[in-house]
Amino acid sequence: MAISVGARDIVDWISVNDVTYHVWDGRRLQAIKAALILAKQIEVIEGLLKSTYDPGGPKRSPIYYISGAKDDARRWATDSEFGSEIDDRLAARGHDSASILARAYSLCATELQALDKAIADRELRRMASLREIYRRDQFLARRLEQASQEIIDGEFSEAAE
Repeated sequence: MAISVGARDIVDWISVNDVTYHVWDGRRLQAIKAALILAKQIEVIEGLLKSTYDPGGPKRSPIYYISGAKDDARRWATDSEFGSEIDDRLAARGHDSASILARAYSLCATELQALDKAIADRELRRMASLREIYRRDQFLARRLEQASQEIIDGEFSEAAE
């Protein structure tokens, strides 16, 4: 990144490294946040599968409600076709995807709040570093700000796909 924005000396390289660190650390925290929410959704799905009797569905042995529900919940997260079947089965019992997500959020609200604070802290540090770079070299700071913003925007475009 330092080469792409035109860092000329050691101070520029250190400044670019600082901003880059904050951007990538923010991305790492965003990935952790997404994984945490998914893990809690799997936990909620597992609990609902264990507690939701489906008389019209396939006959399940009692062992399913102990271990099979966990496997199905994990498969829900990785297999979209199977996930749709589970979503439909749970929706028929009054558990739509919004209520599942809401339960997952409530299970990890404290952790999410801490992650959001850490993400905001990284962004504030990035902006403070850019402000300091502006004082020294406005041209470098503009290019670095644009490059770091492209990394952040790239993250959101990847998530939309």
